[in-house]
Amino acid sequence: MGASEALEAWSALLGAGRVAVDAASLAPYSASTAARSTRPLAVLRPLTTDEVVAVVRIAARHGTALYPISVGHNWGYGDACAVRDGNVIVDLSGMRRILEMDRDLAYVVVEPGVTQAQLSDYLLREDLPMWMDCT
Repeated sequence: MGASEALEAWSALLGAGRVAVDAASLAPYSASTAARSTRPLAVLRPLTTDEVVAVVRIAARHGTALYPISVGHNWGYGDACAVRDGNVIVDLSGMRRILEMDRDLAYVVVEPGVTQAQLSDYLLREDLPMWMDCT
């Protein structure tokens, strides 16, 4: 069991287009605001909760470390660079749905790829009397 078997399983699950291993695709995920950057083994782009669950199960079965990111552009609080070389980045930016909103309790349930701008636009468009706390 190892990384190559995990990559094969992820490719079968997600399709080759959503499993990146080439240098050009990995480069943006190696850029960091920290003093040292790392190089991921691969980048996976699941689009559904079921795919995320399957990705995690494959990683557990093959002993492969995952590093999930939502969009990877929040440079003030971190970036898309994984903790260690060889981690597999799970890029959740394709999961961009706003799933639920409750006016009375004033909450919104979002998928991990929903950006602050997208949520703010939603609140304005739906004329909801809520403020989005971006911090």
